[in-house]
Amino acid sequence: MSEVNTYSTESTNTYGSSEDKLKTTVIHSYDDYPSILNPEDIQQILRMGRRKTYEFLNNPPFHVKRVGKLIKVSKEVFINWLEGNEDENQV
Repeated sequence: MSEVNTYSTESTNTYGSSEDKLKTTVIHSYDDYPSILNPEDIQQILRMGRRKTYEFLNNPPFHVKRVGKLIKVSKEVFINWLEGNEDENQV
């Protein structure tokens, strides 16, 4: 499986203090993601903003399942599309 490097940082400054707390999440592999992706996972993988991610998911080039307002995507289908293996998207 291909590796994906994703970094998310969160900096918090405590009031009256110059100390910053840095929280870093590093995902090195697609295996670290759940089998059913949500928009936040796709946003992280594609390194897109929240609004662009939802615009992209309104008319995606792969199968998306909507459950009420929730959007869910099979990790297998998404990774196949991302790597250009669209013929394997038959799930």
